[in-house]
Amino acid sequence: MKFNIKTLLLFNFIFFYSWIHLPSKSYAVPTSFLKNNTGNMKDTEWYRIESNEFSVYYPKEADNMAKYSLYSAKMAYPYLSLLLGVRIKNDASPLLHSQRNRTLIARLEKIPFVLGNVIEGAGFANPVSMNIEAQMIRSRSASFFQHELVHRLMYEHHDFYIGPAGRLFSLAMLPTWWIEGLAEYFTESVGTEQTNHIVKYMALNDYWPSWDRLHALYNADGDTNLRGYATAGKFLGWIFSKIKEKDLYIIHEEISNQTIIPPFYNACDVWLYDNLGKTGEELYLEFKKEQKKYWENQLNNLPKLVETYPKEEDEQGETYYYPTYIFDNHALFSKMISNQSALSSSLNLYNFSLNKQKRIPLSHAGSSLFAISSAQNGKILTANIRNYPNSKIGHELILLNFTGNLSEIDDEKIISEKVINFSSENEALVIDQIQYEGNDNFFITASTNGNSKIYHFNAINNELKFIKKYPFPASIKFIENNNIISKNSNCIHFILSNDFDKTSIQKLCFTGDVTEVLPPNIINIKDAYILSNGNFRILTYWDHVLAFVDYTLFKEIKPIAAFPDWIEGIIPWHPNGDDILGAWIYKKGKYFFEKIDLNRANDNFKKWQLNLNKNNSFLNFPKYKPYTPPYLEIYDNQKMSLLGNDLNAFEEELKKEEILNPNEIEKNIASKNSQENFNETFQQPASYRNQFLFAYPYALPDFLGGPSIGLFAIPFTDEMERHRIQIFGSYNFFLNAPSGSLTYINNRFLDNFSVSLFATPFFNGYYDIKSTNNVIRYYNYLQQTGLSISGSLYLNLKKDSFQSNLSLYKLLPYNSLTTPPQYIGVQEALMASVRGLFSFNLFHTGFYLQKKEKTNGKWMYWKTDFTLGGGKYNSLGNELNSAGQSLGEIDYYNLNSSVLSSLSFYKQKFSLMGQISTTQGNSTLNIKEIYSPYQSYILGNTESLNYISYPLLGSGSLFKLSSGYWSYSGTLGYDFPLYPSFEKKFLFTFLDNLRGVASITRGGTSNTQNFSTFNAITSASVGSSVTIDIKGFQLYPSLVYGWIVGQENNWYIIMQMKFMNVL
Repeated sequence: MKFNIKTLLLFNFIFFYSWIHLPSKSYAVPTSFLKNNTGNMKDTEWYRIESNEFSVYYPKEADNMAKYSLYSAKMAYPYLSLLLGVRIKNDASPLLHSQRNRTLIARLEKIPFVLGNVIEGAGFANPVSMNIEAQMIRSRSASFFQHELVHRLMYEHHDFYIGPAGRLFSLAMLPTWWIEGLAEYFTESVGTEQTNHIVKYMALNDYWPSWDRLHALYNADGDTNLRGYATAGKFLGWIFSKIKEKDLYIIHEEISNQTIIPPFYNACDVWLYDNLGKTGEELYLEFKKEQKKYWENQLNNLPKLVETYPKEEDEQGETYYYPTYIFDNHALFSKMISNQSALSSSLNLYNFSLNKQKRIPLSHAGSSLFAISSAQNGKILTANIRNYPNSKIGHELILLNFTGNLSEIDDEKIISEKVINFSSENEALVIDQIQYEGNDNFFITASTNGNSKIYHFNAINNELKFIKKYPFPASIKFIENNNIISKNSNCIHFILSNDFDKTSIQKLCFTGDVTEVLPPNIINIKDAYILSNGNFRILTYWDHVLAFVDYTLFKEIKPIAAFPDWIEGIIPWHPNGDDILGAWIYKKGKYFFEKIDLNRANDNFKKWQLNLNKNNSFLNFPKYKPYTPPYLEIYDNQKMSLLGNDLNAFEEELKKEEILNPNEIEKNIASKNSQENFNETFQQPASYRNQFLFAYPYALPDFLGGPSIGLFAIPFTDEMERHRIQIFGSYNFFLNAPSGSLTYINNRFLDNFSVSLFATPFFNGYYDIKSTNNVIRYYNYLQQTGLSISGSLYLNLKKDSFQSNLSLYKLLPYNSLTTPPQYIGVQEALMASVRGLFSFNLFHTGFYLQKKEKTNGKWMYWKTDFTLGGGKYNSLGNELNSAGQSLGEIDYYNLNSSVLSSLSFYKQKFSLMGQISTTQGNSTLNIKEIYSPYQSYILGNTESLNYISYPLLGSGSLFKLSSGYWSYSGTLGYDFPLYPSFEKKFLFTFLDNLRGVASITRGGTSNTQNFSTFNAITSASVGSSVTIDIKGFQLYPSLVYGWIVGQENNWYIIMQMKFMNVL
């Protein structure tokens, strides 16, 4: 059976994988998800910590991040390993008798984590390298790392003994709701209470992701990704509750085998129908109905905080919720923008007395993070993003002074601006919150390497002072203070979150003194503020809904109201903050800022309580319940059936690791993080660990330069991809010759660097042979064998770049091809070349397409990029033509330039592209410059395979090449939506973004060196395109009708394909 599975998968995979890993000239782009987002992090000093099961790579300064990821993985691993039936090779615990027939042993000894500290990014369990990769600046919960660990363990069920090929093919056949649903089922990394809020809202408002969209969540817009993850986890848990078979080892073995049995893509539906007698779509409808019924019964018409929302025609809302400043029945939030952005800054002002809102344009840089000292003649402290040469980002502070009333602020009222250095290249700090605490004192909390830091800033003397650091995984949220006495005491109150729902309220003073005001394990605090009498008003949870309670100075909890609304960012109103607050209320993907009367909310809630039965959970506020990870609850339900007589032995093994207890991990982390100097065995420089990654065959059809078959391999790579060796080898049946490359890639030198030994076809132009009745065109291909060194640098904070290549190669004719005439010139030569290309972003700006005071207007973006490149080519030694005659020295150069300018607005794009290139010299090869209105792939040409045109039907010369010393073209394009809401699952793919495309191009060549004469062809095309998503990998096919303007019978229907860059 093993042989059959391997053979079947190889045949299924060979074509699919060849498209993903098409050979190209771009040898040095890393496959790592981590480095694709951040460059190569070449300046990073990498360190490593390890356990038996895991090795964690991390920047030296991010040690707390590394330790917590390791602890998080170790805490969950024994349970996830048991439940999924997957065991890491280096696992030192005994393999129990009950597990011997239901456990896969991973081939890798340890699971590597590769953590970066450059951007705030997603996590990714890489199915090729089998690393868990993540970029983060702020702290994350344990469930974040455990979510990726579930993926990594699950991949072992889809290996099929052939490595990445099996995993990629099998995972492509699985729906995203299963892949992400499984990880969320075990971990609820979105957050347990947040998941409940999301599902509750969707159930009561019929705002579920479509069934088709659940199959493709990775590139979803808006909050669809968040809602999709929560839905997938709950839906899969609901399915598991319905089936008899609970063993996920057996379930995954059954489903993974279905992914390699035709028709492959419906593996989950086959399994669901076999077990529940229904398809996934039918079960999804049933799940949604049950959820709606559950939440309606659970809430029993629980009163809302806000009964009416804006009318549909007036609804705008915000995509995010913003820090908000309230004064004199006004609410103000910032849409100030970094000076690096294409947009322009503004403030948004709501006047609740007039029920109106307006936009206030500003010419000052900033961000949504801000604090204001006073509504009259006050100060605004905001943050402005900065990019550093080492790819890190951080904030600087900007202090603005204004005169008059804040409601009338504009550029003229801002009388001064001062920039305060806050970050540096060595310590890039990303500000999370700014808060004013009276007497010109501001407090700032910022994140770096996952740690939270608190700073104090005095706006009178511009003094910035560091006060305290809270290490990973702690996070900090300042709370508003409505108590005049404590507000002017040079102290700040904040919510300290330490994962596992352990929240407390702390008081930190300018001197560094800390007082714990509300200890952990009392209330799970989502948000809070201080009332005028010193009590705390807290937004918390009550039986899976949100609630307001007061925590008094006498340590009493007084409930105000529970409610079904989904709200964020509470803030006391001004005036009368004890009875009224402001909050952002979520509605169908948007947030609306609302004024909430708590007296009315309390009255409505008490009236509602009168009709409840005596056992209802909403009659009495519940006691604090410690957090239990979902996988522990699942383990408790299944441990007897999975372990049987081995249960005691398994749990005795668990007791040896105190960190496996979620209630003990906080103490362990605090103990480790308090150490200033770490034991060298715990923290060591990350030495290189090299391994074989994969080797696979591939095949290419004739329209991609074939037919050919070949081998693609990465036989040698560092565990975290700091360097690797990459091999392409193929045999081309058209040329009857082999070709390939052996490339060394180093991700620690420059921004991209590679050295390659290669033997590939070289396109040397064409020649025409006249016969009696017609003219036959031949392409002149030469064998190119040599050494290539490539490198690139990012310039101007990654806005621009420089790419270079130095090559030494031998040109020889192919014996299998027609011998060209002698006038074609050199067929054999030893060549040296040097090439370079500068790429510049000339500008990127935006225009507000609405009256300047109107809120939520659309923007038009104008972006222009420019490239300038060149190359010098010389022969070394004797050069021979097809007759073996010696010719003169080859000595020529190439200069090229292009410009692309685009206007984007209302989901439409106009683009203007021009390019020109010349190849000249004392003695050139035959190739020179070529032009075709619709160029298909040319074997041996320098064009990559990321854009292919292939004629399906038609007649004429759209694909005919012309040549000369110059080539040029100019294109005007228009891209527009045809069906904006289109989304459709098709087999194992997801289709969306159906668009129309139209273009007109004028281009040609010149046969004179001074461009004094030229030929030109005008071509046009219309068509449509769609995005094809396969688990985040995207293809962009389009069907186009193209023709030559002014010529009859010169048209084609063309299939064009663009590829997402994966290598």
